[in-house]
Amino acid sequence: MQRPVVLFWVLLALWAAAYATSLWQLLLTDATGDGLTRGLNRVSGFVGWQTVAAIIALMLWMAARSWAAGALRWLARIPGLLALGLVLLILGLIAWAHIMKPGQTPTPMVPSPVTKPVDQ
Repeated sequence: MQRPVVLFWVLLALWAAAYATSLWQLLLTDATGDGLTRGLNRVSGFVGWQTVAAIIALMLWMAARSWAAGALRWLARIPGLLALGLVLLILGLIAWAHIMKPGQTPTPMVPSPVTKPVDQ
């Protein structure tokens, strides 16, 4: 086996481990915190491990650029494309939430307090 091919499989295994750990962190970790921050530990763990996986995917993509064209070169691009897809999905969700803001609902009419007694 050639040295670049071994490097490819090692980087791919590291990427797969980081990606799987991010999903495990998101889905199987117990939520901590109260109120608004409840479960934020799961999301921050997911984003952290996805960042590690994206860095490894970038290293894999850059290492595979110098190899001859073939199936390994395209296989090396898949982790990077998944990371790019996740970033685009998050940005699209933020843009959609920004564009689709619900309209403001009118406040209900609150009766004013009575300040003097009714004339009889």
